[in-house]
Amino acid sequence: MKHVQDRKRSRLLVMTGESEGSIRDLEIKWLATELVTDPNRPINDLWDLFLVMNGYVEGSLQDRQMEWLGSLGHAAPDLNGRWYQYWSSPI
Repeated sequence: MKHVQDRKRSRLLVMTGESEGSIRDLEIKWLATELVTDPNRPINDLWDLFLVMNGYVEGSLQDRQMEWLGSLGHAAPDLNGRWYQYWSSPI
């Protein structure tokens, strides 16, 4: 079975249209593209903006990520499990 980071990188490559790059750089590029904002912001700030833009304004970053991932149909009982489901799902 592929490790979640391998799945995350593979999916981010497709989502960004890139052929290479670190997971962090690819994640920042994807979030900045979704937000149409400066990619030089800290990654947690980009996630915060993304979640607010999608209507998730209450709670910690992790709580809001759990809710967002749940809204996409990922029902694992913990955040790591939901991320695994998200990065493993087809685009």
